[in-house]
Amino acid sequence: MLDKLQEDMIKEIRAQFVKMGFLSSNNKGQKVCICLSGGVDSTLIGLVGSHIGLNVVALSYHREGLEEGHDLIQSKKTCKIMGWEHHIVELPKTDNPSSIFLEMIEKYKCKLKTEVEVLYPFIYLFEKCKELGFDKMMTGFTSTPDNRQNSISIRNNPKKYWEPFVKTEIRNNPKIISKASVKVYDIGMEHFGVRVVSPLLGRKYNSIFYDRALSIKDLNTPYQKSFMKKCFPNEFEKLGMMKTKNINLQKGGQIEDFFSPIVFDDEINFKEYKTDDIGKCLLSLVKYHSNNSPEKRERDKRSFFKHRKHFKKRYSVIYEKQEKERDERLRRITRTYDDNYKKGKEKRIKWSSYKIDDVYKSSSRKLFTVVSTFAGGGGSSTGYRLAGGKVLLINEFVPEAVKTYSENFPDTPIDNRDIRDITRSGKGQEGVFEWLKEYKIKEFDILDGSPPCSTFSVAGKGETKNDAKNVQYSDVTQSRIGYLIHEWVYIANCVQPKVCVLENVPTISSSPVFENAMSRLRRNYFVTWKNCLSSKFGVPQDRKRLIVIAVRNDIAKKLGFKDEVIDGKELFPNVSSEKPTVRMALEGLEPDEDEVELLLDSCKKSSAYEIVLSLPLNPPNNFRLSNKDERFSDYYFNTNRAPWDEPVDTLTQTGQQLGSMGGIYHPNEHRKFTIDELKRLTGLPDDFKLTGTFNQRAERMGRMVPPLMMKYIAESIYEKVLSKVR
Repeated sequence: MLDKLQEDMIKEIRAQFVKMGFLSSNNKGQKVCICLSGGVDSTLIGLVGSHIGLNVVALSYHREGLEEGHDLIQSKKTCKIMGWEHHIVELPKTDNPSSIFLEMIEKYKCKLKTEVEVLYPFIYLFEKCKELGFDKMMTGFTSTPDNRQNSISIRNNPKKYWEPFVKTEIRNNPKIISKASVKVYDIGMEHFGVRVVSPLLGRKYNSIFYDRALSIKDLNTPYQKSFMKKCFPNEFEKLGMMKTKNINLQKGGQIEDFFSPIVFDDEINFKEYKTDDIGKCLLSLVKYHSNNSPEKRERDKRSFFKHRKHFKKRYSVIYEKQEKERDERLRRITRTYDDNYKKGKEKRIKWSSYKIDDVYKSSSRKLFTVVSTFAGGGGSSTGYRLAGGKVLLINEFVPEAVKTYSENFPDTPIDNRDIRDITRSGKGQEGVFEWLKEYKIKEFDILDGSPPCSTFSVAGKGETKNDAKNVQYSDVTQSRIGYLIHEWVYIANCVQPKVCVLENVPTISSSPVFENAMSRLRRNYFVTWKNCLSSKFGVPQDRKRLIVIAVRNDIAKKLGFKDEVIDGKELFPNVSSEKPTVRMALEGLEPDEDEVELLLDSCKKSSAYEIVLSLPLNPPNNFRLSNKDERFSDYYFNTNRAPWDEPVDTLTQTGQQLGSMGGIYHPNEHRKFTIDELKRLTGLPDDFKLTGTFNQRAERMGRMVPPLMMKYIAESIYEKVLSKVR
């Protein structure tokens, strides 16, 4: 049966080769060009070509700067085993996918998202094909669909389902062959003079498939290509493809990810399509740009920017109003808790400087264990250690943050992968467990995480909507950072430690992204959160952070937690103290003279120098100029003078850097704070090591969770939860 099946398959595909002009009746040794995706379809064509004596020249593509995907690895393996000539076409790395996107729309008339994604790599494949002297290129495009839209029809009557694929003229039937494939045919001939042919679209071939399928299962699982594999079982076995599923070319090359930055490009996405789903957003963008003339798009864009400029002028007023409304809602919700809070025992906290040795001594108690994600330079980790915890493992993506962490805690294992490489390994939950197993971690008490907050922060001019507008994070580029909170929730739900702690900016709480993430976390956890002011935890800085504490449901039930507002708030420490001041923090600290000179010089050269000179010396509180003066409109938000006898205002990740427009200035000097002064104001040990340039060190502290705040939160969690469930 198999021999006859193989014979018929070879005969039919060979007939297609002749019909399409690849060979005459006797033309062995002729070179043929095949677009090899690494999947079953294109591999099958190559196997038939080799069987009848043709020399196969395979073309594959790879996106420059990315690791090789499964499809390329398989293609290289296939060519090596079969002895095929193999050319890998590099898709050039670019920081401007927007221009390529518009070219696909305007030059090549793409009207569908799939047309854009499929055609883009083929443009480079066509150029390579011509360079090698070919005017024809074979593809593995096939009429057997890879989707399961008609799964019920297939299951109930597979023979009837497949009849159209046999009896209909395939090339002109969009229900059988995709519009994206047709676009490739048209553009290849029209723009490059390359004829694209697909031997597996022959009607006779499909008749073989229809009439000779080995079982109903073969008909019902076309995406596994089992029928094709059984035509050349020995070859596919040798290639290691008998048990693997086919991988679509555009998926293997991550083309959607390549175009995803345009979602955050105001020049392209000025209609502000929502970014809950990157794929859907790209689909909307293709539809809009392809259906409207350049003139119409330009008018819409001008209208958008005009609206945004108007909104920017009103932004501060609107934000203040929203803050008052949120505060009022918070007061109503927490009134019962606040009444109880006032009656409870308050923990008085006094600020004092400390050393890294103090951190190690506290951590030696090993009261609980922690795995920290998005660990940064080690702010939260320092706090957990001060509370008596042992940090078993951290994950951090930014190289300079990794260096800082390793300098201070060299014995702690550091996983420096993008967290999505762990959660989206293709192995599901097993991939997460393998990650922990790699570091010999069986169980732990607390999962900590501080996903990037720039998407939602007011300081970064972020919005509280659920759009991840930024692709730049620190000194690396990372796409879709606004959705990384979901990766943290995924790990939490997979591993289910006793407690999970999340830190972020307060404005995230009004985002649908946050609401969705918390809804998913509640499947396994009792979840509560609170806006915590760091100055109430011994930090000489009025930095407000949202802290989420999640207790596993079985433990919460055991401890009698029922109401997330009342019972949940009791998980937080009941602290009250005189706020530590800038004067207390900097007392006895000799500033670095070279840094002082550098900061003074930087201030004089700044375009904001006029504003700095307008800030009064020794103000009674954090002083900020009014935004009514047009001269100060660009600096109003985060340019102020710190007081001596109050905590400093929030230190942002950019505000204290050299050359930044805004920031917080010294109480009685026209400069920003030195690195040692920033350590005190952040609540770090005096001898905490920070790596990199001045700006990189300042950034680490601007992004850092204040260690002292996390110390008291961790102590409360240990006292009220962990110590009771040992």
